[in-house]
Amino acid sequence: MISKLSNLRILSLRDTDADDSDLSKLSALTHLEQFNLRMCNHLTKSSINSLCKMKSLKSVYLPEELITTTNEETLQKAIPGLKYN
Repeated sequence: MISKLSNLRILSLRDTDADDSDLSKLSALTHLEQFNLRMCNHLTKSSINSLCKMKSLKSVYLPEELITTTNEETLQKAIPGLKYN
């Protein structure tokens, strides 16, 4: 449902049961600029790959488990200038 909101710019899924499959579907949001995923405990490293496809992102808030140097480097390479936590 959310993935059909093509002009959506800000989305918070904070503290929800969102998982990697959900994020994969949301990569269709081509205008999304701010994305809050804090406390989404069902996300894994696979979700980083979905985030890398969201080229319009300017800021993302990740669950603590996904805040690593490797993930930071991956995201910065895919989306230069991306700000996160």
